[in-house]
This record gives sequence, structure tokens and C-alpha cells, in this order.
Amino acid sequence: HIYPHQKARTLASRGYSVGVLDVDICGPSAPRMLGVAGREVHRSGSGWSPVYANPNLAVMSISFLLPDADAAVVWRGPRKNGMIKQFLTETDWNGTDGLDYLIVDTPPGTSDEHISTVQFLSKIEGGVSGAVVVTTPEEVSMADVRKELNFCKKTKVRVVGIVENMAGLQMKVEDLKFLRVPIKEIEMATDDNESMEQDENDNSKKGATVDCTQEVLDILRAKCPEVLLWWLPPMYFHPQVAVHVK
Repeated sequence: HIYPHQKARTLASRGYSVGVLDVDICGPSAPRMLGVAGREVHRSGSGWSPVYANPNLAVMSISFLLPDADAAVVWRGPRKNGMIKQFLTETDWNGTDGLDYLIVDTPPGTSDEHISTVQFLSKIEGGVSGAVVVTTPEEVSMADVRKELNFCKKTKVRVVGIVENMAGLQMKVEDLKFLRVPIKEIEMATDDNESMEQDENDNSKKGATVDCTQEVLDILRAKCPEVLLWWLPPMYFHPQVAVHVK
């Protein structure tokens, strides 16, 4: 999500008229990333009036239509499609002057939002100029990106490039968060090798994820303190590592 908003600001700073359309219906983030969260859009005779992050950077998102920031959007495909079509056809982007660039911020995957956006834009002159695919170094993220690239190939959308966010990010092991995976029974070995069965009120038996970060860090400090000083890139650890401590 970092790239499209940075690109929009950069283009706007160079004098171009830029629009950012957030079609992540269930998880809109563009308003917060561009500093316009909590604002409202208004409807006029010429259509929806977008929110302006600066005089030549307009933003449109379903976030502006929700009663509060935590409101959930529970919509099926047809309703999502209708909302995206409205955004694309009824938003008054910069009045009669139009836009130099329209950047569409989509959610991960190849869902209704992507299909609808490509279908609607392909009907107008010029269509889709191209797609910029954004990823992070983890294999989980790259697996989604490969699907995105196949989607672009099938829909004949030119891939302009791939941006890898957080490519140089490294984290200390001591800064990671460790979570105990919920299972029916967990026995923790004590220092004298005696097992202690967890009681009936233990959250892990009820399917809850238990934060055991301090417990794991204490073990590492006692057994191999040098590991705590290791710096590792995210391809080795996600910031929230789920572990099963026995």
C-alpha cells in the first residue's frame, strides 16, 4: 500500500492533476495514508466531489461514506461492482479539466474489485495504461503477486513494473512477537522436566491465540542469548511469528 500513495504525491508535487481511487471496498486505506481520513464527500449535479489532499491531488474512497472508521462493509460481489462503477463514472475528477493520472489502489488478490475495475476502464478511451504490482519479500506475499501477474496477462493489462516494499527491512529477534498456536492440550516442560497440564480455564484450549513472547525470550536469554542480537530480514520471520511452545 505504500507505493501508490507515494507515487500519487510525487506526481502531484510535479504539477500534474492526480486522482487516487481506493477500490479496496472492505479495507480502504488510501484516506489515512494520504492524510484525509475522517473527511466526507458530497454529491452535486456533476457527481461525487472527491476529497482533496492538496489542490491537485483528489481522493475517492468508500471510507468517506462510512459512519465511522471501524464500520465493516459486508457486501457481495454485485454491490461492490456497483459501487466501483459509480466511483469511476460519477466522480467529478477536477471538473471539466479532468486528470493527468488516475491511480487505482486495489486490495491484494484477484477479486471482484480487480475484475470490475479492468472491465469498466477498458470501455473508455485509453483504457488501462498499465499495472504496478506491489509486494514485500515474504514468500506469502510473492505467491499473491504471481497470481496478480497471471491476472494481468489474462486481462491483457500491461505490467509497468514491480515494486518491492520493505526490501531492506531487518528486525532483531528480540523485537519479534511470538504467539502460541491454539491446540486442545499443551504441556509445558519445566526446568526439572516435569510436565504441568494446563487447567480448564486456559485460553489455548478454547481456541484463543496466546501471546508467549516473554516466555520465549526468557528461554532464549537462558539458553542462547546471542540469538537475541541477530538481525533477520522478513523472509525468515514475519513480525508476528506463530510458534508452538511445548
